Amino acid sequence: MRYETAIVTGASRGLGRAIGRTLAARGLNVMLAARSEDALAELVEELEREHAGRVAYTVADLGSLEAVEPLFEATRRRFGPADVLVNNAGMGRERALVASTEAEIAETIALNLTGLILCSRAALPDMLERRRGYIVNVGSDLCRYFKPGMAVYTATKFGVLGFSGSLLREVKDEGVRVTTVMPGVIDTGFGDFETEGSLPPETGLEPDGLAEQIAALLETPEHVIVDELMLHPSAQRY
Repeated sequence: MRYETAIVTGASRGLGRAIGRTLAARGLNVMLAARSEDALAELVEELEREHAGRVAYTVADLGSLEAVEPLFEATRRRFGPADVLVNNAGMGRERALVASTEAEIAETIALNLTGLILCSRAALPDMLERRRGYIVNVGSDLCRYFKPGMAVYTATKFGVLGFSGSLLREVKDEGVRVTTVMPGVIDTGFGDFETEGSLPPETGLEPDGLAEQIAALLETPEHVIVDELMLHPSAQRY
């Protein structure tokens, strides 16, 4: 793999945790970022047994503007500049808009969209200077269909898709690629979904399998651009 160092946000659990494991197993240096220090420390301790010296963590609330630059500075000090950024941090509440508070709306937008944009901006100078980089933005298949109670969340994920497509066209001629990954329901305990027939709800996408698909993006030839990658379980109605 031509890439050397990855930053993975939202890495303390679920898909982010699986992505961190997978990229470390593929030989990358990995900086894990999330809000939960206990979960990050536990994951780093686990990964250090097989990947000593190549995994570290930074506690960061990426819904806060002040948290972004320290994350990238910590990565440079430990491993050098990041040439892979996986923007996975996010949150969602299934709640009618009229029942949502201003604080809840602002928090969702800050983490799901503003933080992702600012992390991408922080990553780009090093990537552009070296003419090598890959930004993976985790969106949602709610960019392709609509679900009641998810208006604010869906708005942020449409924002991710639009941001990624425009950014790709800014940087693709400079050696940097951008892909939006749009998963359906992931079996991580985030939300419920209706199933077709008698299929059980645990037939959601497995984080480890989805992480392998994301890692495979990094191994595509340099001249190949994957604008979007959408996956959902066959049991999910959409």
